[in-house]
Amino acid sequence: MNKLYLDLLTDKKNKRLVILLDYLVKSRHPSTIEELADVVNVSIKTLKKDLEILEDVFPEGVWLANIGNKSILLEWKATFSISDFIQSFIGNSPLFQILDAMFRGEHFSVAQWSEKLWISEMTLRRYTNTLVKIIKPYKLHLETAPLKLGGKESDIRCFYFSYLNQRKQTDVMSTSAEDKKVISLFYKKILEKAEKRLNRVLHLDYHRVVSWLGVITQRLENGNYIKLSPALKEEITQKKSFQIFQQLYTDELMANFEFGNIPEDEMVYAYIICLDSVVYKLNDGKHFRMRRDNACVKIYEDLFEERHLKHLGIPDGKLEHARTSFIAFTENLVLLTQITAVFQKNSYELNVYTKSEYPYTYRYWLNQLTQNEHVKDLPIAYREDVAVSLTMLTCAYRGEENYRNKKILFSFSGESTYMNYLMTRVRQHIPHGVKYDFLFNEEVTEAAIQERGVDIFLHNYDIDECLNNCLSLRISPFPTVRELEFINKLIVDMPSDIMHMTYDAYSENLITG
Repeated sequence: MNKLYLDLLTDKKNKRLVILLDYLVKSRHPSTIEELADVVNVSIKTLKKDLEILEDVFPEGVWLANIGNKSILLEWKATFSISDFIQSFIGNSPLFQILDAMFRGEHFSVAQWSEKLWISEMTLRRYTNTLVKIIKPYKLHLETAPLKLGGKESDIRCFYFSYLNQRKQTDVMSTSAEDKKVISLFYKKILEKAEKRLNRVLHLDYHRVVSWLGVITQRLENGNYIKLSPALKEEITQKKSFQIFQQLYTDELMANFEFGNIPEDEMVYAYIICLDSVVYKLNDGKHFRMRRDNACVKIYEDLFEERHLKHLGIPDGKLEHARTSFIAFTENLVLLTQITAVFQKNSYELNVYTKSEYPYTYRYWLNQLTQNEHVKDLPIAYREDVAVSLTMLTCAYRGEENYRNKKILFSFSGESTYMNYLMTRVRQHIPHGVKYDFLFNEEVTEAAIQERGVDIFLHNYDIDECLNNCLSLRISPFPTVRELEFINKLIVDMPSDIMHMTYDAYSENLITG
């Protein structure tokens, strides 16, 4: 479940029910009562009451199945949309109702909302205090007479995009589902004509672009317009690609919507917004042209120097295209930042995933963005988010080449019947293409490590010798899933040259230190 939505759920019980429902949907196996109680951090007695509430609100076609009187499995008919049910469930929460109405241009006072939602003004103010905290990272504030978002129009649109991107727009916007098809057709026509005029394929994220168009058209319908700097407008309007876009955008906008004359600022904004939906296809940098002045060349030459990319595991055959994509992404981000720095932010979920899965690469880029003296000339406001984005690009180009030639040596000790099991279990967590060996019948020494060309040495017992030419790591006698996943991340994420340094196998800073 999206963290933004969970934060907007003001009622603790409803938040718990949504977390529980989301967990049950994603579970591929029956869950015990104890397991579910741990998920939502409540007593078994409270959990059973929550399950009863869920069963009461479930529509026909979805039910909880008891497996052996000890476990529970959520089941539903193939024709039933469980995601729509969750969306409708959270959509009834007060802050969702308020945000949906504000997005449609419907604004009411605190007293009016209190009556509409059947809650006291004191309770409503407590809810709106939560909303104030949620919108603060978007550089927004909450106006109270009537209730509406306050701040720059560009930041308001960014928040609504985050809010709407994972929801069905037909549940939020003011027009019918048939009218939403107009937005999709609007996008398809512009894309088709633009590709024909430019004579090349444009790689854009369809869902993301359509979500942006939904936000833009609704804001235009409400009479909320963007204001851009004259310098930015002058730079963009001189581009031939913009002139083509402006003609197509105006023609299709007029044909599908009744907005009257659209300000030039909105044209430039829509043109730049497309950069937020670019898909950086591998081996597709031939159409990129650097838009900034020569002062930026030095920044890119240093930040994306080939030796840095090779160090991160990008193979020689992909270096040129990778470097072009890194520069293109940075150039596009700098241009988007001229509208608002909020474009640098990623979703909470992407940041958590990337930092967990690729900790070394993430820390590498964060250090570059923090310590590289040339980076200060780039308008980076959210370094951690940008580091995550660069990490994702790195991993896309890196692929299997980063780890398939690595060599791992395992040396385990334990009961004879346990050893075969342990070897089998460890193999299941080794990425395809990685070379590995098990050593049992001799002492592991520095000479043995060098002879075998070992990058990582893993053992479940204490060793006397300090091994300086590989990454030596002691795991527990009975490795947990978390330990095995950690080993997998080491193999995939850490460059070979870093492994051939001295490490304290017990250090918590093994990855980030």
